[in-house]
Amino acid sequence: MTTLLTLSIITLSSLFLNPDSAARPVEEARVSTMRHTVLVDKSPIIKIDCDAGDIRIVSWLSDKVTVQSSGSEGILERSQVNGGSTVLFHHKEADQAVSQDILPAIHTIYVPANAVVEVFLAAGNVTVDGALSNLSVNVDRGNVILRNVAGTQEILTADGTITRENTGDPTSMPSETSL
Repeated sequence: MTTLLTLSIITLSSLFLNPDSAARPVEEARVSTMRHTVLVDKSPIIKIDCDAGDIRIVSWLSDKVTVQSSGSEGILERSQVNGGSTVLFHHKEADQAVSQDILPAIHTIYVPANAVVEVFLAAGNVTVDGALSNLSVNVDRGNVILRNVAGTQEILTADGTITRENTGDPTSMPSETSL
């Protein structure tokens, strides 16, 4: 019985001695800053897929999509499909040992005002500023803030709130809808 108890204590203590995301110092985490710009045509479709972090989408009067990303290092991919009409920004955490609470990824994405934007975010917050022709946001764990957004809106969050400021009448779900 004593041997079994001793082995259990050793096993449990080894679990707590392994470095985890909460115990890892911020100084050891790799910090990256990146900026990508791509020229788009007419009414582009912008797709954003992220594991974690905060996303801010800003509409502007330009024919370019620009992404500024900072925080924990990740992989940001961009691809153009169908003659430049679709742009995909894909951010997956390269280092799963670094908690987003310790060193969050922050993405600011500037898109043409006439763009169709689709966002999927597993954990974090999404803020959208400005008019877009069509907006779809799906956040698993986090909040969504819409400011001065017009057009069709499909906004879903499984565990968070949706805040609308000067958005007019949404064509889909009411602002208090939260799944």
